[in-house]
Amino acid sequence: MWTTGGEGYAKAFGTAADNLESVLDARVLARAKGGSAQGTVNILTVMTFVMIAFMSRSGAMSDIVKSPLVQVLYALICLVIVYGHSQVSNIIDNAV
Repeated sequence: MWTTGGEGYAKAFGTAADNLESVLDARVLARAKGGSAQGTVNILTVMTFVMIAFMSRSGAMSDIVKSPLVQVLYALICLVIVYGHSQVSNIIDNAV
């Protein structure tokens, strides 16, 4: 290093290497947080579908669920959930 650029060059190279290490550490941490967030989104999506299925199978709600309007609303809710899940997944993937 001394022959190519002197002490200033060596310090700059060392600082750049330290910065690169910090950036790589931050990326690893971000990927771990993104994976955790993705797991949370998956759990919430599945739990919402389970709750809808449980409500539609309960005896107290059986008459209401047979209504075409309620069935259409359930279908719309399911579409919104799937769309929201894909959007949040894309945001997490793009952020990491």
